[in-house]
Amino acid sequence: MLQKINIATLVLRIALAAALVAFALYWRSPIFASARTLALMAFLLLVAALIGLEIVLWRLTRQSRVAALLSGAALVMATAALTVTLFYEAQFRWLRHQVLKADAQAVERIGRHFIVGYRDFSELRELVERRAVAGIFVTAHNVRGLDAQAIRRDIAFLQSIRARQGLPPLLVATDQEGGGVSRMSPPLERSTTLGEIVRSHHDASERLIAVRQYAAKQGKALANLGFNLNFAPVVDLNHSVVNPNDRYTRIGERAISADPKVVTVVAGEYCDALKQAGVHCTLKHFPGLGRVTEDTHTESADLATDVETLAATDWVPFRELMPTSGIFTMLATDDFSMGAAYSSPGGLAAAGVSALNAGVDLILISYDPDLFYPVMDALIRAEADGRLQKALLERSDRRLAAASPVNQGYAAVRP
Repeated sequence: MLQKINIATLVLRIALAAALVAFALYWRSPIFASARTLALMAFLLLVAALIGLEIVLWRLTRQSRVAALLSGAALVMATAALTVTLFYEAQFRWLRHQVLKADAQAVERIGRHFIVGYRDFSELRELVERRAVAGIFVTAHNVRGLDAQAIRRDIAFLQSIRARQGLPPLLVATDQEGGGVSRMSPPLERSTTLGEIVRSHHDASERLIAVRQYAAKQGKALANLGFNLNFAPVVDLNHSVVNPNDRYTRIGERAISADPKVVTVVAGEYCDALKQAGVHCTLKHFPGLGRVTEDTHTESADLATDVETLAATDWVPFRELMPTSGIFTMLATDDFSMGAAYSSPGGLAAAGVSALNAGVDLILISYDPDLFYPVMDALIRAEADGRLQKALLERSDRRLAAASPVNQGYAAVRP
């Protein structure tokens, strides 16, 4: 019986060591972004306990040769896991140091092509002061426990830094589609989706009135908090695609309609009402996720539909509305923290270079803000090496300048 217990204990120790190695290999992936500090603390406690246990057992107990070899293997794996984790952590801190100490003009040139999320307001403040970003993304965990006044104060403080620098105001973005994607609710009132409005108003005239009222109320509420960019509306068509593994995209729940004409009219009215409130809208997700079965939050995806079909259906809202002044367009892989981008060939460094060279104006890194540093470092190096297309960046800069929100004379209100 004792022998069986020893064998079971040894198996558990080997399994724990293997799990620690797996953790070390994925330590800096977005998987741990929401609880990275706690995860690191738990890891260090576990690896220290396992290393200590294996050393004690090695010295004080008489094990069989096989058990001793397996115990040694567990010790080696635990030590390797610790080494790899510390290496990745040191690498991240070095990249962060490199970016924050890089040439100020290079940081500003490249930084105007980033919108970033944050988990630490003081770190975000440092990026704004370094002119390292063009905008910020604010989501639910940033405002948890804050009232409207506190949110407005924090945004105004960051905008006051930009005003003092003589730069255009930050783009201040959020995801407020309505329904399940309502990152500012609370403190804002949770509202329905555009799709629900369409389904509950069969008369076209009544539908447009409802959309205008909905968008005007939402735009005013967002502007009152300090937002000038909303990542809505979803103009992907509802093709009723069902994927049991789709945990996050869920286009069927978020789409306005399956009819491209209805989507175009409703989205146009929505964007116009937001614009009247001083908030840019965002058409998403080009070239369309309505026919995609994979969840791009966790994996890459393919759109196999022929161009002629897409042009006659899914692309209609984009084609009709994109030329409108002040309207932003989000590509299908919206956040670089998502699996489709993070796990792309060449990694995020190559993805960042490819994105800007393809004409992308803004790179969004929101869910895992730490990823900003390796991407920024890669882009600074790419510019220095001549691997960024200067003419494309200059055209992008002109587009961004034309879409810049009006500076509202923000006052510094946060110490």
